[in-house]
Amino acid sequence: MLTEEPGDLAAVGSDVALQIPRGKVAYALPVARYSSVAWALRPGDHVDVLISVLLVDLDEEFQTPLPNNASCVQPPEGEGCEMGIMGRLEVLPNGWVVNLTPGGQQKQYPRLVTQLTIQDAVVLRVGDWPSEEEEKAVPAVEEGAEGATVQPAEGQQEMVTPQRAEVEPLTLIVSPQDAMVLKYAQELGASIDFVLRSAGEEAGHRFNTRAVTLQYLFDNFGLELPAKLPYGVTPPIQSLQPGATGSAETGEATGSPPVGE
Repeated sequence: MLTEEPGDLAAVGSDVALQIPRGKVAYALPVARYSSVAWALRPGDHVDVLISVLLVDLDEEFQTPLPNNASCVQPPEGEGCEMGIMGRLEVLPNGWVVNLTPGGQQKQYPRLVTQLTIQDAVVLRVGDWPSEEEEKAVPAVEEGAEGATVQPAEGQQEMVTPQRAEVEPLTLIVSPQDAMVLKYAQELGASIDFVLRSAGEEAGHRFNTRAVTLQYLFDNFGLELPAKLPYGVTPPIQSLQPGATGSAETGEATGSPPVGE
C-alpha cells in the first residue's frame, strides 16, 4: 500500500510497527526510577541489560532446596533410628559420627550473581503508548507547568500533564531471542536494570564482562574477611541500609537473609 501518511495504515497495523526494523521486535517491561537510569532514557537511546538472580542448591531429582528430610523405612534389627533433616556426616575427635544439620529453622543463604546480558537494545518509548484519541488531541499544557491545564481551542481535547508513576513501561527494540531472555528473566523474578550507552559508542559493539559474585569482589577489589576478635562495637551492626550515603543500620536484622557468593 502506498501512502504519504503512516496513519493511513491503521487498518492493517499500528504506526509503531513502522518504527521496528525488519528482523527485530518490540518488547515492553516495567521499569522504575533507578532501574531506568533515573528516568534518563529517551527514544533512540541504546541500552544494555543487567540481570541479577539468587541461587540455592537443589536436590537434582526432587528439585527442592537442600537439605532433605530423612525418615526410617527399615532400620537394622535392634538398632534405633531418628527421623529428621539429612545433613552432613562428620566424625568428632572422640570418634562419634554425627549428622550436622542447619541450626534452628535456618535455610540456605541464596547466592547472588549479576551479569551484563542483552546489549545494544534500542529504546522505543518510556511510558504507555497513547490511544488513538490521545494521539489526535492537542497538548494543552505549557512545558514545565506540571499538573497545570490551559483552555484548549474550540474542538480540541483538554490535556493534563500526568504525574510520573513509580513504575512505567519501557518499550525496547530487540531481537526475538533477546525478547525471550527478557521474558524468562521476568518470570524468574530476576532483578533487571538498564545502563545507558554513550552516544559515541560504535553501533553493535559488545562488551566482554565477567559475572559478579561475592567471590569476584573479594578476588578483584582487595576485600578481606575480618578477623574474629575478643571485642566488638555496640550496638552491633546487623544489616546494611542501601542509600546515597551507604550508611549502616544498627539493631535487629531485618529484611532478606544475607546472600552468599
